[in-house]
Amino acid sequence: MGESLRVTDAMAVAVGGLHPLYAMRLGACLGRALESERPLVVLAKDPRQSSYMLEAALQAGLSASGADVLLASSLPEPGLRYLTRTFHADAGVMIGAANMPHPYSDLTLFDGNGAPYSTEQRQAVEPQLDQPLMCVSSDRLGKATKITDAVGRYVEYCKSRFSAGVALKGIGVLVDTAHGACHKVAPKVLTELGAQVTLRRGDPNGFNINNQSLVQVEASLADAMATRSVQFALGLNSEGSGFVLLNDCGMVIADHWKDEQLHCRDGMVEALAELSRHLQR
Repeated sequence: MGESLRVTDAMAVAVGGLHPLYAMRLGACLGRALESERPLVVLAKDPRQSSYMLEAALQAGLSASGADVLLASSLPEPGLRYLTRTFHADAGVMIGAANMPHPYSDLTLFDGNGAPYSTEQRQAVEPQLDQPLMCVSSDRLGKATKITDAVGRYVEYCKSRFSAGVALKGIGVLVDTAHGACHKVAPKVLTELGAQVTLRRGDPNGFNINNQSLVQVEASLADAMATRSVQFALGLNSEGSGFVLLNDCGMVIADHWKDEQLHCRDGMVEALAELSRHLQR
């Protein structure tokens, strides 16, 4: 297979040509590389069109290797990392591409602790990518199960991380989710904490994801705030790992949209921490 199958950096593999066979092969290799007798892997995706195809291909490859799969469906990357830990899974895979528009897609591997795969862990998978695709016997095939309350679990986790002594009741927050995986989570978290939420770019159709750059997001949020009675504006990237927060003057007060440690960040939880800090001033 070509270089598009090589496991590099935190992004496990940039799927060359979005070919599902690449994702299927990676799933099979990952399942074989895991040391558990019956590996368990959590899959989550952002709502770009290609994610559904790649999810099915990954699931097939993992099942063929004998690994069981938990499907979290459309969920922010930090939510995947959280569920990987709470289900005591062996690994998690995020299907998406952080700040990139819909033609792009990446598969990012996380270990059982929700941390991005290390160099050593990637090297355990890489040698198998050029090997023939193998399938275990029918009695050892993995099984896929949908996590029906994945969004609710992550919402409760985010709420639990908000400062108990701070109230969002009556606080207006304009939220931009880039038509990505936070379109359900972000408004639900903030609304349940008492905020008055105005949602923009929260209606994904598979092709409109990340259709604005960071500069455009900041400018459009600042413009939108001028016509609405809100105290804060929050922009989240499509996977929910990066965020930008503006105050009522339209000034950026926190910017973690592009970060070298993006796959270790939790945009929603960190945004809540920033909101708490500014409300206590």
